[in-house]
Amino acid sequence: MEEDKITKNPSDEKKLEELLLDTKVEKYKLVPLAARWAEEIRNKEEYKYLTFNELLEISLKDILSGKVSIETISNLPDRKLQKKQEKTETKNEKKEKNK
Repeated sequence: MEEDKITKNPSDEKKLEELLLDTKVEKYKLVPLAARWAEEIRNKEEYKYLTFNELLEISLKDILSGKVSIETISNLPDRKLQKKQEKTETKNEKKEKNK
């Protein structure tokens, strides 16, 4: 199954626990970063059907292994603002159709 390929680690990859113990990044700063990265990767096709817990695990591994930088995640647009803008655009489109 494709999902198993994503969630299982190859033998040469460090486990999440090892990465967390070896990191110099403050662990409490990782939580919001991992949550934001999980929201971002959720939109990718290969991660679409994973649970949020699985996405968080992948996100933490991506951050701690250096696959994605903290700066990259910090520079992502705020999801709350994006959702607000999407709602506003949808309302405006509906108003335009009704005119």
